[in-house]
Amino acid sequence: MKSALRLRRGEDFARARRTGRVFYHPAMILNIRANAGPCNRYGIVIGKRFGIAVQRNRCKRQLRALLQEMHKELQQGYDIVLVARRQLQGQPFRAMRRIVLRLLDKAGLLGKIG
Repeated sequence: MKSALRLRRGEDFARARRTGRVFYHPAMILNIRANAGPCNRYGIVIGKRFGIAVQRNRCKRQLRALLQEMHKELQQGYDIVLVARRQLQGQPFRAMRRIVLRLLDKAGLLGKIG
């Protein structure tokens, strides 16, 4: 994923989580906040309680791939933070995709995906 599409600074994550809208799923939390830019910026948060580094990094890679795949079809102009919970660990890629789609649909960001 291009660095222009990623949230990098801790204050950007904190602002999205503090002032944005929140959508819940047992395996994941989605925070969204409008930004002043022309495109979405994405961030992924996975705590150490999720599992060992190999599991956390694999989950991050899969979530990044999902967001990259969906980027063009989503409404633009938002900071989007995905927070993975323990229940996401061990889920197959298709289940992760279904969860992310459900959360994005709740948030009203889905365009042509479905």
